[in-house]
Amino acid sequence: MEYTELADYPTPSGIITEWVPSTRASDWTSDDRPLSTNHAAHLRHTRDDDISWIGTAFAIDQPLEPRAFAATLRTWIARHEVFRSTVATDAAETARRHLEPEAIAIDVRRYGRVRDSLEVYRHLEEFLATGVRAHSWPHIVFTTVEHVCSGPEQVDGDRFTVIFGADHAVMDAYTQLLAIAEIREIYRAHLVGETPALPPCGSYVDHSVDEYKAATALGTDHPAVRDWELFLRSAPTSPPTVGEDTDPTPNTPALPGFPLPLGSEPAIGHAQAAQSSVSLWILPRESADAFSAACKAAGGSGSTGVLTAVAVALARLSGTRVTRYVMPMHTRTAPEWFTAAGWFVGLMPVADDLTSVARFSEALAGTATATRAHRRLVGHSFARIAELLQISPRARFVVSYVDGRSLPGASDWTPADRALRSPVHSDDEVYLWINRTADGINLAARFPGNDTAAASVHAFIAEFSSVLREVAAEGDTEIVLDAHVGSHQQIAALADRGESR
Repeated sequence: MEYTELADYPTPSGIITEWVPSTRASDWTSDDRPLSTNHAAHLRHTRDDDISWIGTAFAIDQPLEPRAFAATLRTWIARHEVFRSTVATDAAETARRHLEPEAIAIDVRRYGRVRDSLEVYRHLEEFLATGVRAHSWPHIVFTTVEHVCSGPEQVDGDRFTVIFGADHAVMDAYTQLLAIAEIREIYRAHLVGETPALPPCGSYVDHSVDEYKAATALGTDHPAVRDWELFLRSAPTSPPTVGEDTDPTPNTPALPGFPLPLGSEPAIGHAQAAQSSVSLWILPRESADAFSAACKAAGGSGSTGVLTAVAVALARLSGTRVTRYVMPMHTRTAPEWFTAAGWFVGLMPVADDLTSVARFSEALAGTATATRAHRRLVGHSFARIAELLQISPRARFVVSYVDGRSLPGASDWTPADRALRSPVHSDDEVYLWINRTADGINLAARFPGNDTAAASVHAFIAEFSSVLREVAAEGDTEIVLDAHVGSHQQIAALADRGESR
């Protein structure tokens, strides 16, 4: 399972159909349940014309039967209340509004001629960019592509692809992945007249109430707020590398940035540059299994080992022994939330210190300690904490690790199934998504769209891959620092050196 932009997805040729949830204005009712603090902060920082969505693409190996698929979408939206909820905002207040399942209709727009893959991509890009909004419903829209068969106008009647996009307020990474098995099962059931075989699930709208209450109880003297402030203020008072564009003053807490140069090319006017992205399969399944076995033999785990490899790679390149980043973690802490759609995400800070270790195996315990140290903070809204600390909640260096092998439907994933995201504009953000699947370990990244940042991130990817391969093959590796990293040319040389390994 990869996580990429739509531009990097192998869009099939075929016939496009759009499926858009709709309702009558009179069907909306007031809902006094508050927004989650994540959702409220998202609305404050997102304009309604911003292009900001996440979604999923996947294939269904059955014919596209329009009535059954429309019924599938109504059933799925009925199952997950968050898709039937929106927010009405005026000068005085922000209020939630609600739809009952029977109020949902699906507007269907079919484009009957076969289009080549580039036309399909352009159509989908425009549709998702204009169809998904943070402030206006629907917050999720769908498309299908019926595949071309042998001839230029012949459609494969046995297979089609589903691509949907949603506002982040109603969806997280787990929802993106869980949707594949759920929609496939609901569609199968509608085709044969059965009840879908899905477990019951709760409502993210109800979960938002608990999150809101917990967030409003926070004050500046709360231990979670103090822990975050201590983490932020414990950063070096000056950036350790060249190219950091947002140097905080010593008295201003700031979220950590990527510890390698990101360039200082000025943006045009006040606009931020479009980010670049990459997705690579770092280890095949056999090597990933060997890597996990080596980590367990050294007293760790595969997940801890992956994060240790991140720290070792960055230490080798930056010469800095402490790797600091923010890590998203799910907040699905009760059974009713496990398969619920929504934004079940909290943040925790990580400071992985390799100062007293010389080998990868010795670093595992420290990484485990670093990731456990602040795990309790995941349950406390960082949006509220940032408000109390009077800092921006925008994360600049994020490392995400997801082991999706146990998720429902994971064994049926194919290369045609993929989590998607919209393009992002930022001059200083670096996000790393590391996914463990039955096929191995995949790394996806987004980063500033300039040569310096590209060289830095590709150097990291090469070094990270090298650490994983060394441990998989040998069971361990040394932590050797290069203390002379800094210039664009040196980073580029490191990237070239890594690619040639």
